[in-house]
Amino acid sequence: MIGTLGGVFVTATAGLVTAYLSSRQRVAEAEHQARLERQRQIRDERRAIFVEYLSAYRMMYSRALEIVAQGGCADKFDVTQVREAMKRFERAATTEVLDYSRAYYTVTISASKETREAADEATRTLWELAAAAVTGNQAAVEEADSNTAEPRRRLRSAMRADLGID
Repeated sequence: MIGTLGGVFVTATAGLVTAYLSSRQRVAEAEHQARLERQRQIRDERRAIFVEYLSAYRMMYSRALEIVAQGGCADKFDVTQVREAMKRFERAATTEVLDYSRAYYTVTISASKETREAADEATRTLWELAAAAVTGNQAAVEEADSNTAEPRRRLRSAMRADLGID
């Protein structure tokens, strides 16, 4: 009888330990799946934000080149008046500037530090191009345009790193 009771106790204990370990494993798996799902969700949200930013960047860039093709703004002014040039560009490309600004601000609150810094640099060079565009000064436009390529490349690279893409 003691042997039977001992066997029942051992079997019951083994059953409880197995149930406990199985339950712990299921909880760990559920937590792992939830973490993976959250990471996927963040990656998907960032991808959409980055696409919106790059599209808005392209629209503002294209608008700057359209203004250049039209000879800049009608009333000429000193190219050193950068603030005035930016205001004139904003008036000439209001929709593009608003869309770009919204996309830029979304990147600044959603991306890694490296991507935010790269976006700052890309934005700076884009605004330099916009300021040059309204002057109609072809040499200033060409210089500003050539300065946009490397910051854009660094930005795309930082965005890919945020998304876990080589």
